[in-house]
Amino acid sequence: ANKNSDEILEGERKLKVQLLKTCVGAIPRIIPEGMQKTNLVDLISKLTIHMDKDLSSTAVETLKNMIRELPRWRLNVVGGYVTFLQNIPHNYPIVMDRALVHLASFITIWRDRLQQDGDTEKVCTDVSSVLRKH
Repeated sequence: ANKNSDEILEGERKLKVQLLKTCVGAIPRIIPEGMQKTNLVDLISKLTIHMDKDLSSTAVETLKNMIRELPRWRLNVVGGYVTFLQNIPHNYPIVMDRALVHLASFITIWRDRLQQDGDTEKVCTDVSSVLRKH
């Protein structure tokens, strides 16, 4: 009976993670109403290091999509992720390394989008302002 209840709990956990993954993946097409940008970015940033690899990959892709598709959110996404990085305990170097790779990809996407828009001067200004604030 104990093994059966453990299997049920594990199955429920998987369903909850799948639901969360689906919701996170729907962003930026669907933004939760009334949720502040900083809170949403913070929540998704934390999910980028979740132990469920599919969920963490979905969270990273969601942040990338927010940078690509929501120009007004770019500063919030990158700045929020930098704040998140500062709160990762230093005794987790593998997690920190992975998070820094994500940050580099976010900045690269931002730069590429600005260059596509012909706004190359804004690239340095925007990224520099994020890094100075944090």
